[in-house]
Amino acid sequence: MGKRARTFVSVVVIAGFANLAVATTVGAAQPWPMLTNLSLGTGTQIDSVDFVSPSLGYGIASNSYVGSSTHVTEPFYLVSTTDQGTRWRLGPRVPLPPTKGAGPYRVPLVDFVAPSIGYVGEQQGVGGDIQVTRDAGAQWAKLRAPGVEVAFAVSGATAAVVTSLCHRAQERSCPARLSLFHEGSPTPYESHPLPRSVWAGQSQLYPALTAMSPTTYAFVVGQTYGGPSTILETANAGATWRRIPDPCGAIQVNQILAASPSRWLLACWRDEGMSQGPGGLWRTSNSGATWSSIRDTLSRLPGLTNVGVDASVLSYSNDYRIIYGTVYNPAGGLEYSVDGGRKWTFEPDPNMNDGGAAESLATLGSAGAVLVELHGDLFRTRNGTSWTALSGLPAGRFRGDPVCRAGTVRVSESGRVRDVGGWKETLEFTNNTNHACYLYGAPELQIVAGRARRKVGWPSPYTGNYGTATRYVTLSALGGRATVKLQVFPPGKTPPSGCDETAVTGATVTFGPGSVFYVPLPKVTTLCRQGWSVQSFQVK
Repeated sequence: MGKRARTFVSVVVIAGFANLAVATTVGAAQPWPMLTNLSLGTGTQIDSVDFVSPSLGYGIASNSYVGSSTHVTEPFYLVSTTDQGTRWRLGPRVPLPPTKGAGPYRVPLVDFVAPSIGYVGEQQGVGGDIQVTRDAGAQWAKLRAPGVEVAFAVSGATAAVVTSLCHRAQERSCPARLSLFHEGSPTPYESHPLPRSVWAGQSQLYPALTAMSPTTYAFVVGQTYGGPSTILETANAGATWRRIPDPCGAIQVNQILAASPSRWLLACWRDEGMSQGPGGLWRTSNSGATWSSIRDTLSRLPGLTNVGVDASVLSYSNDYRIIYGTVYNPAGGLEYSVDGGRKWTFEPDPNMNDGGAAESLATLGSAGAVLVELHGDLFRTRNGTSWTALSGLPAGRFRGDPVCRAGTVRVSESGRVRDVGGWKETLEFTNNTNHACYLYGAPELQIVAGRARRKVGWPSPYTGNYGTATRYVTLSALGGRATVKLQVFPPGKTPPSGCDETAVTGATVTFGPGSVFYVPLPKVTTLCRQGWSVQSFQVK
């Protein structure tokens, strides 16, 4: 089995790869039921994922975003996939407190080290529980580390936890310990104090524990605004520690990423508001004894890795050739580097954009990954550079009724008016069958051309409030109706290549799998092939 290093420190699980056989059933005598968009309520979504093999993955699903973005009463559930995130099955409840886990910036994370052994923990890592299962979620046990959990990481089958020895992790002057757990045991087999110069209870942005091997860890502490960080490293499971030089200076360490026990990346960043501020990227090949700069700390160049404008969370692909990063600034999105961090490419799909959102990324195969956005959309890459949106959760029954489909519901357009260089209109959906059906949310709209319905420009971006405003509308039998407003915008400026004119013939309207409609335009409209965008509004 290969070695891998993961951490529950901020938003992303940092992963290497364990080459495990794909499990055809997941830890239970009976197969788990299929996860639908209504399995846990009208806000059912996947919040975070992890892959234990190229195909077998686990995730955390919830109904957390129904009613308001800080809804705190919904439980979390374990879900699984055996086809790289295309379909998911609903497993047992995860015993994390809903009052600590729910809400848009407190999504719990999941890390499985074997097909049946896995950990779940709270995202922010301060004072939260860490639960472990040895039977794919049938039973859970809380890790019995002394004190209050502060940071968590996994290497191979070994889990490590840094704890504050105070009743509350936020207290000042709290001594800290590193405890190690093996093969899913909830009891530590080794536990050692951190140096007394390190107080786990100091005000910190994100106390960070990074696993380089089952015995080698780096811990970053004291990430206060305006002051330097403290980087400590142990190569003997915490029995002794050494201080690592910090090249970030007053900008603070944001993250350490390890390709091996000696080869690390170090990201620096200072938040100057709205998750923006100066930063830099450094590397070492001798466990932090010396550092060389990859991106200048004072740089204001566009691009990822906390350089000038972006706060990001980085993770290696499993073959260590690609660095992925989920971006925290108001632009949101995902970027990647294939040259060790010198140059970065931004993924331009507007749907991969949740400005400031707590996105989760999990690697699979040699260069693949799945990105989970805050409102539940999943994107996948198999080569690290080309991303596609997964189809979403299949439709369940709402109050006993099936989802509306194109074969039984007619859609037409009306009320078109010119507006700011484009147009706006209303889509009308009419149920023609003798049974009720439902539509939900704000559909994705895509302008298309020709019989093949070739895409023109970008699809409409997600417009819901992280799922809190999703509206489910029932169309009664034999004539029930609902409407969706849409607006089509022209390009802000002519593309550099000029206007590649295309005869647009209609638009596709997608609520989700099985609920896709085609709306022909009343007359062919000529548009530039790129640059046009569409916005849709909630079904009513």
